Order: sequence, then structure tokens, then C-alpha cells
Amino acid sequence: MASLQRSLTMKVLHIVSSLPSQKKPFDKPFVLSQIESLRRNGVEVDILNLNATRNTVNYFTGIFKIMRRVRRNEYDLIHAHYAYCGWSAIFQRKIPIIISLMGSDLYGIPDAKNRQTVMGFINRISTKILIKFVDTVIVKSKQMRHMVRKDNVFVVPNGVDFEIFKPIKKQKKYDYSKTKKIFFLGNPKIARKNFPLALEAVDIVKTSDPRVELRAVFGIEQERVVDLMNSSDVLLLTSLREGSPNVVKEAMACNLPIVSTDVGDVREILNNTAGCYITSFDPEDVAKKIQMALDFGKRTNGREHIRHLEINAIAQKIISIYEQTIHKN
Repeated sequence: MASLQRSLTMKVLHIVSSLPSQKKPFDKPFVLSQIESLRRNGVEVDILNLNATRNTVNYFTGIFKIMRRVRRNEYDLIHAHYAYCGWSAIFQRKIPIIISLMGSDLYGIPDAKNRQTVMGFINRISTKILIKFVDTVIVKSKQMRHMVRKDNVFVVPNGVDFEIFKPIKKQKKYDYSKTKKIFFLGNPKIARKNFPLALEAVDIVKTSDPRVELRAVFGIEQERVVDLMNSSDVLLLTSLREGSPNVVKEAMACNLPIVSTDVGDVREILNNTAGCYITSFDPEDVAKKIQMALDFGKRTNGREHIRHLEINAIAQKIISIYEQTIHKN
């Protein structure tokens, strides 16, 4: 009873580097969704958006903003999203800190040849140091868990909002021509997304079927993503590294066939779902798996396979972690 009462009254300060806006609707919508789900499940949440993607100096000025917030409010704990937000938070020692690691902060940042960049090396070293100063760490996958040397570590993938990401019946507004559409969601300029592999693989498929079309988009709002998932034939992910790619879980919720490299927790998410395939980084293998997904010829039952990742179920796991962290301090 005490634990339940605590969860209903706890107050948490969330530190974020950025959030979706009108200009950038694609900017970490999964973080905002998680925060909103926690509110729906009884947690009182304040948000401090450092806007650090606009100016990294804001990580430094954020130190003083956090200290002021903590002095003026009775927070039970701080939840920082991304390692550098954690660095901004650790200079206050009044309340416990939970850090959610995103992926690039722990793995680093690869170049086009999958070699660690200088910034990626800095990310990895600074994250390993930060972990020593926080109370609890949340990682997105078991693969990430193996990289964190700390006892109080929890694997909690980002949840999927089933009210937003869902199968939609075919409507006239969609283009349901005979073109076979391969959906790629990601910034082609980011080396980690490995877009050249997607291009090469789709070109191979086109040699035997010219009706195949690669839809590569970036910078769109969630509603548009849902539309494209429901009007595409296959989701293609060719990343070199990922933590727990949200687009794969969202495609599963929309019952879209998937072809993905074996990164992060993708293999666990797909869970042998019919119509979904793991590929190597060989363009011929990627092309083969794309053709298999196209030949599958129908929607999957992926939504049923990820019920445990529904956003409110994930919120309850996070609340449990909050309670454990608070009770240990």
C-alpha cells in the first residue's frame, strides 16, 4: 500500500535535450510520449527542456537551471534523458538521479565505414564516467545492458502508443497503385543509418522488379509516419548501430512487414514474426530479404507480438523503477 501511495504522489523532474516542435516534429517524440504516459499513470511530471540540440552550451547553463528547480520544488527524483542531460543534473546532490541512455551516448557515433568517430569516442568515455555518479541507469536493450558496469541497471525499451501506431484500412487518400513501396525512415546524412546500403539493395531488387520504389523520408510528424507505414509494403532499416529503434516497434504495431539489420534489440522485437526478416550488411542479402517480405504479400501480426511494449505497460515498469530508486535513498 505504501508503494502504491508513493507512485500516485511522486513528483519527477525530467531533463531533456529537446522535444518535438512545429519546426521539428521528428525531434524525440518518443521521449514526450513516455512523459505523457507517466502523467496518465499518476506521476506528477515537470519538464526542463535544455534546447541543447540548438546550442550545446545549454548543457552547461542547464546545471544552474536544474539547481534552481530543485531548490524551489519538492521533487522525489530527476529523470535525465541522454547522457549529457545527466551531466547537467549530477551537480545537484539533493535528490536521486535516473539516466536513460539513448544509444549513441553509450555506443558512440560510427562513420560510414562503421569506425568510431572522435565525437563518438568522447560520448562513450563521458557516459562511462557519468554512470558512476547516478543512482539508476535505464537502457533500451539487453545489448546495451552488457556495456554498463553497474548494479542498478534496468532494460526498458521505449514504448509504442497503440492509439497512434495502428493498422488503418485502405482509404482513397492513399496511393495504392501497383508500385511496391519500401519505406525507409531516417536522415540519409547520418552515417549510422547506412542509407547507401538501402539504395544499393533496392536497386538490386529493381533489376528483377522495376515496380519497386524506395520511400526515404525524414523530418515528418508521427501522423504522417503512420500514414506511410499503412500505405507501404515493407519497412527497411539498414543501420550500423541502434539502441532500440522505435521505427521497428512502430512498424510492428502497424503490422507492416520488416527487413532490418541485426542491431540493438531488433531480433528480440521481431521474435520470428512471419513476414519480418533479419539481414546481414551484404546488399545481396538485404535485397533477398526485401523480396521475401514482398512475396509474403500481406500484413503481419506484429502488433500481437509487442503487446508488452504498449506505452502504458512501459510506464508501469518505469514507475516501479522510480519507487525502487526513491526507497534506496
